[in-house]
Amino acid sequence: MGALAGAGLGALTGALAGNGKKALMGAAIGGAAGCAAGVAANYYLDNLKKDYATTADRLQAMDKDINKDTADIAKTTAAMKAVIHDNSATLTQISIQKDKAGFDKAGAKKELAQVDANVSAMKDKIKVMKEKSDGYKVAIQGQTATNPADKAKLKKLNTEYNNLNNQIAVLESETNGLYSQRQAISLG
Repeated sequence: MGALAGAGLGALTGALAGNGKKALMGAAIGGAAGCAAGVAANYYLDNLKKDYATTADRLQAMDKDINKDTADIAKTTAAMKAVIHDNSATLTQISIQKDKAGFDKAGAKKELAQVDANVSAMKDKIKVMKEKSDGYKVAIQGQTATNPADKAKLKKLNTEYNNLNNQIAVLESETNGLYSQRQAISLG
């Protein structure tokens, strides 16, 4: 949870500064700082059971956590989409220019190295998001709702969980698109 939140805030800070490279660097730094508070799937469920005696309390806590992470992912997604857009434009420019006379191969190699670093950092962030999502899945499946209110809350949590996973899938798809575009460029 901490890694995801840290990555989101770090990326948002960089994005607000108007610099896609700083956004991803902020995400990496924030994610690393928050990683110590990261949550494994069973660890999250165990803590819920330890901290909350009733199903209703656990469901309320999960609702708060999932909503917070969904908002954090939305912020991270906005920053990453800006980086993806900038990197895609860079790759397109390199692709167009690489066979022309006077092409700055050394400069292009530096830019490609930055794109590679960005893709790697984005994949790391998505991995953290997926691990967090796995924790929610285990925790949701570990709940037994016996009354109508808890059943309704559990149904709502499943919907929120699916929304969170959809956001992660969209971000992963866009990151994979950038990766594919990058793989198509070779400077020899």
